[in-house]
This record gives sequence, structure tokens and C-alpha cells, in this order.
Amino acid sequence: MATPEPTATVPLPPPRQAITEETAQGIGLLTQVRPGGTVRDLVWSGDGQRLLVAGSEEIRSYLTAALDGPSELLVAGDINTVVLHPNGALLALGRNDGVLEWYDLTSRTVIETQKVYETRVDSVAFSPDGLMLASGGFEKSFSGPHST
Repeated sequence: MATPEPTATVPLPPPRQAITEETAQGIGLLTQVRPGGTVRDLVWSGDGQRLLVAGSEEIRSYLTAALDGPSELLVAGDINTVVLHPNGALLALGRNDGVLEWYDLTSRTVIETQKVYETRVDSVAFSPDGLMLASGGFEKSFSGPHST
């Protein structure tokens, strides 16, 4: 496999300054990557090799080196938010029906499903050590920590 050529570094604009076309190209602004449905959340793998895109119909995984290329379907369904575990092998996702799911990326299987809200899960976050998961829901409540 060929190593990608390095790209020129373009400095980021100061805060609250408009992003120009040149700056957008320099930081690799992604405008064409999208799963089925509306994009609701994005997460990079820890090594920067993959971009996971969560949408109203599915989560897709894209190789960073070929973001305009084919993607891999990871999970189907109405997904609101997604977070990658610090070890890179576990995915936690919040669904629009209030369900929190743990998904094993290696085996491509759901490990656990838990109904945590009456309506949608809006946010999920792992603790830095990966031992706990917190979630926030539409009911303006907080659930957690959930053990992983």
C-alpha cells in the first residue's frame, strides 16, 4: 500500500474569523461524507485512520485516506450520537428511542442494550480511563455512570 503524500499545512484562522476556501482545503473540511439520512454525530478513531459518521439511518466507517471512497456499514437504525472507547474496539451509541448500545467493533456485534430514556439519547461520553460511560437525554437528565 502506498503511503499518502503529505499535504501542505495551512494555519487555522483566528477564533471567530470566517473559514476561507484555502483554509478549508488545508484542514480537509469534509462536506461530502454522509451516511444515509441526516448526519447527527462524527467521531475519529484514536489513530486517525477512520471516521465514523452517525446518522438518522446508520453509522458508517470511512478510511481517512479515502474519505470519498466506499464506506463500511457498522450499525443500522435511528442513531443520535456515538462515541468511541479509548481502546478503539468498543463503540457506544445513543438511539433516538432512548436506547443506549455497546457495540464491539472487532466482532461487529451488539454487546449490551439498555433503555435509559423515554425519548432520545442526545450525548454519550467515556471517562478517560474507559471504565465509565455517561449519557445525556432529551428529558434534560443525566444517566450514568454506566460501567463498561
